[in-house]
Amino acid sequence: MKILFPADGELVNYSHCTTQRSSMELCVPIRGVTEPNALVSCGSITVTSASDGTFTLPYCTSSVFNNVTLSCGEDITSVRFVCDFDQRKRYNFFIDDNVFFLNELVKQHHKSIFDNFYLAFLRKLHDTYGFKVTLNTFYHNSHDPDNFTTSQIDTRYKSEFEDNSDWLRLAFHAYSEFPAFPYGKAYPEKLPEHYQLVTSEIRRYAGEKTLIAPVIMHFFKVADKESRMFLAQSGMSCFTESERYWQDRFAQIGRTVLAQYNYQFNQLELQNLFVVNSHPKEILLQKLENAYREPGRNFILCGTHEQYSYPFYFNYIPEHFDRLD
Repeated sequence: MKILFPADGELVNYSHCTTQRSSMELCVPIRGVTEPNALVSCGSITVTSASDGTFTLPYCTSSVFNNVTLSCGEDITSVRFVCDFDQRKRYNFFIDDNVFFLNELVKQHHKSIFDNFYLAFLRKLHDTYGFKVTLNTFYHNSHDPDNFTTSQIDTRYKSEFEDNSDWLRLAFHAYSEFPAFPYGKAYPEKLPEHYQLVTSEIRRYAGEKTLIAPVIMHFFKVADKESRMFLAQSGMSCFTESERYWQDRFAQIGRTVLAQYNYQFNQLELQNLFVVNSHPKEILLQKLENAYREPGRNFILCGTHEQYSYPFYFNYIPEHFDRLD
């Protein structure tokens, strides 16, 4: 006997269900294959497999975390899955690699954080659309000849950051932009040390209310299992995996999933829908439209990178703000 749906750890919602008794209960069709015309049971529910061995067993639940065991004679198998009962359309938008605006606050002696053109534009998006964003930050600016670090920021902006923390949050990303794959290849064991450094700095210059746990790591990868566990224990409940990871997952089970739960680290693993600096506006709009129409796609994760907003950056994108808008 083999369970084909849900996959182990898969996130399911109302789009997977033929019936739904209430907003807090899902009737999940457990689909699988076994011997033809065999009895498949789960608790008090029993179904007979078809002549080709396929079966569908209805499993109604009001629990977020589920562990379902099926039996067919002496054959027993189980599957774990998680339920999302929230049918609202929602998003998480992040901007990676932030350190330029922090460097400028110090260098230009700005009176307000919004004297910086980049933060001023983000506030314009908030005022216009109710936009909310997480800025994933570095401690060190790899592009600054004076080797700027956030230790040079005093506390003059702390209250202003906290006053805007309902829509503007700061999170850990890495110690610095370089080297590439810092926690996948370079020095994965350094992640806890760097995390504590960056988050303590954010608390100091931007306030506790501004700090939030990240949902994505610099270059995605965390090779050290203890470091990955540290992140989960530090409040990182969602972990964004790379496109290659999801391609491999598709190859394993033959279909896409909305998200999946990693039981080892107690984190919901997500897919990044797009990166703004990687596509022209027309493609971004199409990706958003496709996601909006996809059955069950109630939430999306997407983002961009700070540096493409700055004219001095070698890969500056003049229309970056237009894409964000």
